[in-house]
Amino acid sequence: MPFTKERETGILALSGVIGRENFRDVLFLLSKVHYTYGVHPSEAYEWLVAISKGGGDEKMVEKAERIRDFAIGARELGERFSLTTW
Repeated sequence: MPFTKERETGILALSGVIGRENFRDVLFLLSKVHYTYGVHPSEAYEWLVAISKGGGDEKMVEKAERIRDFAIGARELGERFSLTTW
């Protein structure tokens, strides 16, 4: 399906509900959008950063930026990333 500006606005509205307790759930939700809509999978990480900024928790913003860089950037052999530790 085509990805519309309205759909993006709805996704970014998750900033009103994101918190450390559901950060991982929001990421998992975002990671499924590209299965239904015509967007690149990497957009999920950009949305996560924007949603975290809107949520107002700097630790979430830092974690969102780190997971984005880890997921779409170059990694060292054996490098790990934890979604559950803050």
